[in-house]
Amino acid sequence: MFHAGLSALLLAMAGPLAALAAESATVPPGHPPMPNPAHADAAKQIHEKVKALHAQCDQDPKALEPRLELANLYLRFGYADHAAKLLDEAVALRPDQVEAYQRAGLARFELKDYDKAIALWRKALELKPDDKQPEAWIAQAQRVKDAAERLAKLEADLAKSPDGGALHREAGELLARLGRWPEAAKHLAEAVRLLPKDPAVRRSYGIVLFRAGRMDEAIAELETCVKLEPTNTQSTQLLDSLKRMRDMHREMKKKGE
Repeated sequence: MFHAGLSALLLAMAGPLAALAAESATVPPGHPPMPNPAHADAAKQIHEKVKALHAQCDQDPKALEPRLELANLYLRFGYADHAAKLLDEAVALRPDQVEAYQRAGLARFELKDYDKAIALWRKALELKPDDKQPEAWIAQAQRVKDAAERLAKLEADLAKSPDGGALHREAGELLARLGRWPEAAKHLAEAVRLLPKDPAVRRSYGIVLFRAGRMDEAIAELETCVKLEPTNTQSTQLLDSLKRMRDMHREMKKKGE
């Protein structure tokens, strides 16, 4: 069920969310600026590290370690395309290096190249069968790939039947699993419009609204859900959890002002 993993989701949301601001920096031509992690000294250190690693790669085209380290930095700050290029070079340089395959798979996953990611992780498993982490990554990539393929089919069905409430609900829940919250909210809002008496639709919509930061709207949806099914303890507990999370968020915001 869509809300089965809500406890883990709420725990993940409970921590402070620190946004990274983008900042231009002097890096080799053709490479993106690295983000500023909000602290000037730390940002300067990262920029200098990136330049130093690029210099090492240029000085020794066969050097593996600086490529892996630089790719890790690019992955950390969301530049998966640049990380993938470096990791392809690393795999070519050292086809026996497990970490290169693992990191290359992560970069491809971020680029939504799920088949390539799975192939890279399978190679890592061949090289090191006792390391089971790639098995979990492969399973996750397969789930995301299947969801994306199902979503494409749903979008085609919705083009033919735009008033299909159940189709909008499934599309919204799939988009939520893919982390595409604004799109998920749009589909689920339409599902609520078409199926206003369906508590499961309102419950899914409430969860997505909360995850998208629209806390008061989320709680309003869950309150309606509870009215529609007052004996459903899961919905009641979910509503109580969201209210506590909202109050915690407000308290943290006050302390930060």
